[in-house]
Amino acid sequence: MNTIYAVIGCLLLLCQCKQGTVEPPPTVAALVGTWTLMQPDSAASTTLSFALDTANPPHDIVSFYVQGKGLQNTYKGRMYATVDGTMQIQELSQTASADLGQTTYQIDRLYLTKLGSTARFNQLPDGTLQLFFGSPSSGTLSYKKGR
Repeated sequence: MNTIYAVIGCLLLLCQCKQGTVEPPPTVAALVGTWTLMQPDSAASTTLSFALDTANPPHDIVSFYVQGKGLQNTYKGRMYATVDGTMQIQELSQTASADLGQTTYQIDRLYLTKLGSTARFNQLPDGTLQLFFGSPSSGTLSYKKGR
Protein backbone atom coordinates (compact mmCIF):
# COMPACT_ATOMS: atom_id res chain seq x y z
CA MET A 1 0.00 0.00 0.00
CA ASN A 2 2.86 2.36 0.83
CA THR A 3 4.30 1.70 -2.62
CA ILE A 4 1.08 2.83 -4.27
CA TYR A 5 1.09 6.07 -2.25
CA ALA A 6 4.74 6.65 -3.14
CA VAL A 7 4.05 6.12 -6.87
CA ILE A 8 1.02 8.43 -6.77
CA GLY A 9 3.06 11.05 -4.92
CA CYS A 10 5.85 10.87 -7.50
CA LEU A 11 3.36 11.16 -10.36
CA LEU A 12 1.79 14.23 -8.76
CA LEU A 13 5.20 15.85 -8.38
CA LEU A 14 6.14 15.08 -11.97
CA CYS A 15 2.88 16.50 -13.29
CA GLN A 16 3.53 19.78 -11.51
CA CYS A 17 6.98 20.20 -13.07
CA LYS A 18 6.80 22.26 -16.25
CA GLN A 19 9.42 22.88 -18.83
CA GLY A 20 9.41 26.65 -19.08
CA THR A 21 10.77 28.51 -22.02
CA VAL A 22 14.30 29.68 -21.48
CA GLU A 23 14.97 33.20 -22.72
CA PRO A 24 18.43 34.19 -23.89
CA PRO A 25 20.19 36.96 -21.98
CA PRO A 26 19.31 40.46 -23.32
CA THR A 27 22.82 41.09 -24.66
CA VAL A 28 22.60 37.94 -26.79
CA ALA A 29 18.89 38.30 -27.67
CA ALA A 30 19.68 41.73 -29.17
CA LEU A 31 21.55 39.95 -31.98
CA VAL A 32 18.30 38.61 -33.48
CA GLY A 33 17.41 40.41 -36.71
CA THR A 34 19.08 41.60 -39.90
CA TRP A 35 22.24 43.67 -39.83
CA THR A 36 23.96 45.56 -42.66
CA LEU A 37 27.75 45.73 -42.89
CA MET A 38 29.03 49.30 -42.39
CA GLN A 39 32.78 48.74 -42.05
CA PRO A 40 35.10 47.83 -43.68
CA ASP A 41 33.00 48.12 -46.87
CA SER A 42 29.43 49.43 -46.66
CA ALA A 43 29.07 49.91 -50.42
CA ALA A 44 28.41 46.21 -50.98
CA SER A 45 25.14 46.10 -48.94
CA THR A 46 26.35 42.91 -47.28
CA THR A 47 23.85 41.59 -44.74
CA LEU A 48 23.95 39.26 -41.77
CA SER A 49 20.79 37.85 -40.13
CA PHE A 50 20.55 36.07 -36.80
CA ALA A 51 17.63 33.78 -35.86
CA LEU A 52 17.39 31.83 -32.60
CA ASP A 53 17.77 28.09 -32.96
CA THR A 54 14.54 27.14 -31.16
CA ALA A 55 15.40 23.43 -31.30
CA ASN A 56 18.29 24.15 -28.91
CA PRO A 57 16.98 26.38 -26.10
CA PRO A 58 19.55 28.80 -24.66
CA HIS A 59 21.40 27.97 -21.49
CA ASP A 60 25.01 29.11 -21.06
CA ILE A 61 25.54 29.10 -24.82
CA VAL A 62 22.90 30.45 -27.22
CA SER A 63 22.62 28.82 -30.64
CA PHE A 64 21.63 30.83 -33.73
CA TYR A 65 21.17 30.26 -37.43
CA VAL A 66 22.93 32.88 -39.51
CA GLN A 67 22.41 33.83 -43.12
CA GLY A 68 23.17 36.76 -45.31
CA LYS A 69 24.13 38.14 -48.67
CA GLY A 70 27.52 39.21 -49.96
CA LEU A 71 28.14 41.03 -53.22
CA GLN A 72 26.38 38.39 -55.30
CA ASN A 73 26.32 35.27 -53.14
CA THR A 74 24.21 34.17 -50.22
CA TYR A 75 25.57 32.27 -47.27
CA LYS A 76 24.31 30.46 -44.19
CA GLY A 77 25.71 28.80 -41.10
CA ARG A 78 25.45 28.26 -37.36
CA MET A 79 26.57 30.62 -34.62
CA TYR A 80 27.04 30.24 -30.90
CA ALA A 81 27.22 33.18 -28.48
CA THR A 82 27.62 33.65 -24.74
CA VAL A 83 26.66 36.47 -22.43
CA ASP A 84 30.33 37.46 -21.97
CA GLY A 85 30.64 38.29 -25.69
CA THR A 86 32.26 35.11 -26.95
CA MET A 87 31.06 34.09 -30.41
CA GLN A 88 31.83 31.25 -32.76
CA ILE A 89 30.48 30.85 -36.28
CA GLN A 90 30.58 27.39 -37.83
CA GLU A 91 29.40 25.50 -40.87
CA LEU A 92 29.40 28.52 -43.19
CA SER A 93 28.34 27.59 -46.69
CA GLN A 94 28.03 29.80 -49.73
CA THR A 95 25.78 29.61 -52.76
CA ALA A 96 27.72 30.78 -55.76
CA SER A 97 26.12 32.88 -58.46
CA ALA A 98 26.94 32.16 -62.07
CA ASP A 99 29.85 34.08 -63.60
CA LEU A 100 30.93 36.01 -60.52
CA GLY A 101 34.13 37.41 -61.81
CA GLN A 102 37.39 36.97 -59.95
CA THR A 103 37.26 40.26 -57.99
CA THR A 104 33.72 39.72 -56.72
CA TYR A 105 34.54 36.14 -55.75
CA GLN A 106 37.65 37.26 -53.83
CA ILE A 107 35.74 39.99 -51.94
CA ASP A 108 32.97 37.56 -50.92
CA ARG A 109 35.52 34.90 -49.97
CA LEU A 110 37.52 37.36 -47.83
CA TYR A 111 34.35 38.50 -46.04
CA LEU A 112 33.35 34.88 -45.27
CA THR A 113 36.87 34.13 -44.02
CA LYS A 114 36.65 37.07 -41.62
CA LEU A 115 33.11 36.17 -40.55
CA GLY A 116 34.08 32.53 -40.03
CA SER A 117 36.95 33.50 -37.75
CA THR A 118 34.80 35.67 -35.47
CA ALA A 119 35.74 35.18 -31.82
CA ARG A 120 33.90 37.96 -29.96
CA PHE A 121 31.01 40.40 -30.34
CA ASN A 122 30.13 43.74 -28.78
CA GLN A 123 27.16 46.04 -29.18
CA LEU A 124 27.91 49.74 -28.76
CA PRO A 125 25.45 52.20 -27.16
CA ASP A 126 24.62 53.62 -30.62
CA GLY A 127 23.43 50.14 -31.71
CA THR A 128 26.50 49.24 -33.76
CA LEU A 129 27.32 45.52 -33.66
CA GLN A 130 31.02 44.74 -33.75
CA LEU A 131 32.31 41.28 -34.64
CA PHE A 132 36.00 40.79 -33.86
CA PHE A 133 37.74 38.34 -36.18
CA GLY A 134 41.22 36.82 -36.35
CA SER A 135 41.83 35.70 -39.93
CA PRO A 136 43.55 36.50 -42.28
CA SER A 137 44.61 39.16 -39.74
CA SER A 138 42.72 40.54 -36.77
CA GLY A 139 40.10 43.22 -37.27
CA THR A 140 36.47 44.23 -36.80
CA LEU A 141 33.33 43.92 -38.89
CA SER A 142 30.81 46.65 -37.93
CA TYR A 143 27.07 46.39 -38.63
CA LYS A 144 23.94 48.50 -38.17
CA LYS A 145 20.56 46.88 -37.61
CA GLY A 146 17.58 47.17 -39.92
CA ARG A 147 18.95 49.10 -42.87
